[in-house]
Amino acid sequence: MSFLALTMASLIGTASAGDQKDIIMVVWDATRADHLTPYGYERDTTPNLAALAQTATVFDNAQASGSWTIPSVASLFTGLFSHNHKVDYAPTKGIVDIPAETTTLAETLHDQGWFTALFTAQSVFYQPGYQQGFDMHELTGGGTFKDKVVQALDKAGDKPVFMVLYWLNPHSPYTPPKLHDIFSDPDGPQVDIVLKSEDARKPGDHPHDDVNAGRVTLTEAEWAQLEARYDGELHSNDQRMQNCLDRYARSRSLDDAVFVMTSDHGEMFNDQPQQRTWHGWPTHENQHVPLIVKAPGQKSGTRVATQVRGVDVYPTVLELAGARLDHDINGESLVPLMNGDAGRDRTNVGATHYWDGLQFYNDGDYNLITSRNDASRVFLYDLERDPGEQTNLAESDPGLVERVKGRMRKFIEQTTIDLGIQDGSSLSKEDEERLRALGYME
Repeated sequence: MSFLALTMASLIGTASAGDQKDIIMVVWDATRADHLTPYGYERDTTPNLAALAQTATVFDNAQASGSWTIPSVASLFTGLFSHNHKVDYAPTKGIVDIPAETTTLAETLHDQGWFTALFTAQSVFYQPGYQQGFDMHELTGGGTFKDKVVQALDKAGDKPVFMVLYWLNPHSPYTPPKLHDIFSDPDGPQVDIVLKSEDARKPGDHPHDDVNAGRVTLTEAEWAQLEARYDGELHSNDQRMQNCLDRYARSRSLDDAVFVMTSDHGEMFNDQPQQRTWHGWPTHENQHVPLIVKAPGQKSGTRVATQVRGVDVYPTVLELAGARLDHDINGESLVPLMNGDAGRDRTNVGATHYWDGLQFYNDGDYNLITSRNDASRVFLYDLERDPGEQTNLAESDPGLVERVKGRMRKFIEQTTIDLGIQDGSSLSKEDEERLRALGYME
């Protein structure tokens, strides 16, 4: 164990029930860890986040517990894998709202005395399940969050607060404010990825489905421009996040609060042949997300190499903030890792109705991607020998595929928590319209 880890061990622990801590959870949609400054990116996209990370724990291998927003955030909010919360779990279009049978992080904290608030520009969160446990819930643009922070603190009074600040950016289209569009080439190609054909309002706008299906082929210069504008969105988020933290610090001590920054999934930039752009294909570009946790009173930064999951945030927040966990979840607290325990790679699973009922299993050694409706669609990657996930072993080593499938079945069986939730097989018209507006349905 390093000296740094030993130092951290004396700082990080469980807050007492009488010493409830504020919690600030920052979530950026569609954010790849490898495009952020604390993760060694060549561009200084997030200087404020990098400064904060100097006194926080940076998890170098955090995996989203879903492959797109709805199931991933359901796992983040419930601490459950998708086979338990059932959100978008059915192989055909099913439930997209968090079921009432679950107990969300906000509910747990609300019931123990926290004032809870969610501010988001992500319209799918206007469904009742995502609002479970929140005293204050508003759909608003990320530029207004700093004012909402002040309002939440005023309403909270003397109570501890749990605030979720969920930025929709850098979700496509990539349109950073001019002040933050500092990485793109003003003389370069004018290109963007939009949700659907009716959103293509100017030359160079391409629906993501057209790019992924090969109907549109982008040049290297166009891909570079897209990434540069995506990076500008991250730079904007970084400043807006800092504005919120500065507003918070006018009223309360940021040093005495729990801070978490993460994402629901990453984004593709011509990385994988199965999906060129957008998100949803569960290789590392999509699944490797940032996770930065600052414990109350933490003065020194450290890094954790162990693979962890989105479901682990729930129990970690409770432990650091001084709240109880009184029910079963899949997530495991990250506090031991923050205190220097090397730990083991934590297995991650998820599923969605997309791609014929896609299911993924990542145990740190292998990443297995299968289809529950099409047995011929199998992808297996050796993560040690092929970290870029470019060589599919499914055809060359079918025996290995079956062994890893067996591991997946056993893991799902061992982690099943029966909450009495049905998969569901159809969406309401309102749900369909929300998903269509976001480009997830035709």
